Amino acid sequence: MFRFRRFRATESGNVSVMTALLSLPLILIAGGGVDLMMHERQRVRLQDALDSGLIAASALLQPNAAEPTVRSYLDAAGFKDYRLTVSETKTVSSRAVTGSVALDIKTSFLGVARIPTMSVKAAGAAEEAFKDIEISFVLDLSGSMRGARINAMRPAAKNFIAQLLTPKTKDYTSINLIPFAGQVNVGHAAYNAFAGASARKHDKSSCFSVLEPTYTESIPDFPTQDQVPQFSTWVVGTNTGFDPWNCPTEETSISYVSNDAAALQAKIDEYHMFDGTATHIAMKWGLHLLDPGFRSILLKAKLAGVSLAPAQFANRPAAYSDKTLKVIVLMTDGEVVGQFRPKSGEYVNEQPVTKSPDSNKQILSASTNLSNMSAACAAAKAHGVVVYTIGFEVNGSDPNFLSKLKACASSPDKFYEAKTSDISRIFQDVARSISPLRLTN
Repeated sequence: MFRFRRFRATESGNVSVMTALLSLPLILIAGGGVDLMMHERQRVRLQDALDSGLIAASALLQPNAAEPTVRSYLDAAGFKDYRLTVSETKTVSSRAVTGSVALDIKTSFLGVARIPTMSVKAAGAAEEAFKDIEISFVLDLSGSMRGARINAMRPAAKNFIAQLLTPKTKDYTSINLIPFAGQVNVGHAAYNAFAGASARKHDKSSCFSVLEPTYTESIPDFPTQDQVPQFSTWVVGTNTGFDPWNCPTEETSISYVSNDAAALQAKIDEYHMFDGTATHIAMKWGLHLLDPGFRSILLKAKLAGVSLAPAQFANRPAAYSDKTLKVIVLMTDGEVVGQFRPKSGEYVNEQPVTKSPDSNKQILSASTNLSNMSAACAAAKAHGVVVYTIGFEVNGSDPNFLSKLKACASSPDKFYEAKTSDISRIFQDVARSISPLRLTN
């Protein structure tokens, strides 16, 4: 009997031990479930904080660098001792930010199984990009561009257009091609549509006298603007390599709101060089064609039977907003010069070889025109237009012109000094920064 009781007591003890041993996995499973739930809750919180930070960091108007921006959101969510990695790809038309974060949290039950911590991880990416791109491509066709410069510029400019107007980008990208010399020719049909055919004084060329007051004001009232006479500051026959006229002729006129790469490239091949360097006027026209107020001018032209923009871009120039990137790329090889007019007041003055250049008078000095250029640059930047400037083997007597050209750019990194050997590379760099490969498309 005694032995039987001992046996029963021993059996009871064994059952207790076995019950305890069998209960341990159950406790670990149940407790581990609690730890896993805590892990998932923290993972969701971590992912939400990271996503919020990435979205804020990718905003085009975000002034701060990506990493501290993302970190500020993680800190605000109460996370500490985390490991954060952030990378950023930024151009003038897009900003993409990727990030990953990890941290260790203590376990409540899994420590029994020698798992004192669990790693919580999150990763993500965000991108903001302009939906539409409008570009004014402003090219110096003054006489000093002749020879090696024009030979280097033509293929470089054509490649610039090819980079920006691809089958994938041309549906949202348009280019205004603006050649200039001593003036800017708006085109015969456009001149008649803007000012009215009755305002035309001659058919040799089509340039408006857009003078000083319009550099800090809105688009001028074109019907009240004088037409520039066809005249030269040279005695015809004494210059070589370029046409003598201050106002370029029809083949060297503006191309408006185009996404036709082949047509724009063909225009570049047709360009002639002319006398004078009116960078201030060219810069102002670059801004005119990005100004939302110019849309009504283009509509007026269309109603008059002159269609200057394709139907898909009927809403351009679009309003200034974070949905449309507006860019001016200005290339010039020389300092701004004074503006002249014939003393005789003739509207057509082809100046035979016997006529002296003294028959012209200066109406605006080079210094005034340089100030006007700076005013046009400031007006563009005030509206959020991104301005690139390129000094192409700049010559002239003004040692401060390059600094003025640099100041015209939106930032120092958007100013370039170019030579014939690297103008193609510089145009490529600018094109890449404007319209990068959109990996999210």
